[in-house]
Amino acid sequence: EEATRLREENAQLRERLAAAEARAAAGTEEVREAVEQEVLNDLADHPTVEYIKRVEDERTYYKEQYAEEVRRCKDLRVALEAKQRVIDKQERTMGTRTYTQTSLPRSATHSNTGRLSVGR
Repeated sequence: EEATRLREENAQLRERLAAAEARAAAGTEEVREAVEQEVLNDLADHPTVEYIKRVEDERTYYKEQYAEEVRRCKDLRVALEAKQRVIDKQERTMGTRTYTQTSLPRSATHSNTGRLSVGR
């Protein structure tokens, strides 16, 4: 009977220990989360973090400006090529043709002799 009582008491103590360990682990996790949140709040208010945010915002602004300039450059190139085609067409109808670097037809190639050959 004494052995049975001791076994039961031992089992109860193990259960109480497991419950206490679970409460301690939960309490430790809560404390860790609270400390982590406090540190993050302190860091968010730090001047370096504010500076980094400002630099990132500027970077985003300049990336957008660059993309807009690239788009405008492409649009201007298309307009230039279209205008050059109009000029080329007018020159052909007038019977004169002056080849410049920008007005060479796409079929113009350089041969191995260094001469310019123009396909018609």
